[in-house]
Amino acid sequence: MVFNGPDEQFVGGRVMGADAGIGGTYGVYPELLMEADRCVREDDLEKALQIQLKINDLISELTSFKGNYMM
Repeated sequence: MVFNGPDEQFVGGRVMGADAGIGGTYGVYPELLMEADRCVREDDLEKALQIQLKINDLISELTSFKGNYMM
């Protein structure tokens, strides 16, 4: 079994043969991830790509927040 790691590349990994993905942000958008996976399995790659782009937008938004960390 092969897992794809980068969240931003889930669809690409699945298309290239990964069995699944493992990502730190998947819990934020499980419905989108499941739909992208379904599209890959059904060979609807155009829709899978559109979903991946939405996912990437969410990841960009998530990673844009600056934390207030104490040293």
